[in-house]
Amino acid sequence: ERHWDMERNEMFLGLMADFVALAEGGETSGNALLPRLDRMDASARLVSAAWEARRFTGTIEGDFS
Repeated sequence: ERHWDMERNEMFLGLMADFVALAEGGETSGNALLPRLDRMDASARLVSAAWEARRFTGTIEGDFS
């Protein structure tokens, strides 16, 4: 059993306020554990390039009418 210093809804609202601030490029609460969106660009581009480079070969059988 855990006892939190704040209600769960307060934690959610604080998290969402920081998320919106990050998305809009605004000031956050200063929590050191927030995700760093400015460091995600390189990995997001790699995932996007890999997704676009997929190629499928083979035959699909079925009635598509």
